[in-house]
Amino acid sequence: MTYLSLNLPMMTFGLIFLFSIIALLMLRRKTKCRLTLARQHSLGQIINLKNLIKLSQKHRGISYRVLNSDPSRRVELVNLQRQIESLLSQLNELNDIDATAEYWTSFCDHWSRLQANNLAISADNNLEQHNRLISVLLAIVEDLIEYGHWHDIEWQDQNSQIHQLTNLLTAAEWIGQARALGSGILASGNSTSVERIRMNFLKSKLLEHTHISDQFIQQPLMTMVEMIDQNLLAEGAASISSNEYFEIASRAIDILMENFDRSAAELTDNDKQQVKLYSEESAISV
Repeated sequence: MTYLSLNLPMMTFGLIFLFSIIALLMLRRKTKCRLTLARQHSLGQIINLKNLIKLSQKHRGISYRVLNSDPSRRVELVNLQRQIESLLSQLNELNDIDATAEYWTSFCDHWSRLQANNLAISADNNLEQHNRLISVLLAIVEDLIEYGHWHDIEWQDQNSQIHQLTNLLTAAEWIGQARALGSGILASGNSTSVERIRMNFLKSKLLEHTHISDQFIQQPLMTMVEMIDQNLLAEGAASISSNEYFEIASRAIDILMENFDRSAAELTDNDKQQVKLYSEESAISV
């Protein structure tokens, strides 16, 4: 009896320590599962945002062309606006995320105003308004990466892939701006000094991305640089039409977006495996 009395505090301490370890392990497991679910959710929204960015870029390019003496493309804007509205409803969950709610509300309000007056404002103002809208979408992507704690994950490959996604979206946006501006210039048949300065700036941004992209992505970027040099910055008449320029630039964007889709699919598969792993572990009695 005396022996038990002497060892009871030790046994109690041991049990408390054991249960504390078990509780910490369960908490750690739940935290990892919750973070993985947050990454999966944020990635799904980033993919939807990529689609919205692509549609907004096309809407910008066609709007700028219509306002620069190419009314034949006006009918395409109606269909694009319908697709954009459909995506907006899919992305309404961004209102429920503290990290993205403010920017998302700003985008929706700005888009609503622009859509109502899209072809009633000047070409330059139209281009600038679209640029601002897309910059907000890119900011939301960065906020979703923070929300999903993508920079804190342990797997280096996934860290590199999420960085690749943002790099692809940024490069695609520089191409998108060059597509809109260049096709508008070619549609009107002349360019102002301001437009040439802007085109030189976009060319420099494309060249920057050739140094931080892999070889497969460098090719469409260099195609754009060469086309800008030959048809928009060189002296003399352009050798391609506005339509040809627009389609070549669109293909360059498509190549970047196809790479985005592949990387996003790999990240989605990895996160699904992690969610399954943690769910199975949580079902095991410890």
